[in-house]
Amino acid sequence: QLASLNGIIFHKDTQFQYLAHYIEGLLHMLSHISLQEHENFGVASIFKNLLLMFTVQNFNSIEALLFKSFIETFTSLTCTVGRQAAQEES
Repeated sequence: QLASLNGIIFHKDTQFQYLAHYIEGLLHMLSHISLQEHENFGVASIFKNLLLMFTVQNFNSIEALLFKSFIETFTSLTCTVGRQAAQEES
């Protein structure tokens, strides 16, 4: 639910700060754990909520290296889940 906080909770100038701190925490957590298969949907929901609830301008306002890490992690997890699904079908 924290990934979908939006609206009057934040002043427009602080939305990107919340997003940056949230992404930092998420990436830190994901780099220190090994996701179990049943946790993939929850993590995917977090990414979906972040991408739906925050504007492109918010993402453009965060540090470039942090955004790059976010996209790389998102891509890596997407590929991992896709591989798992393909293995499950074969």
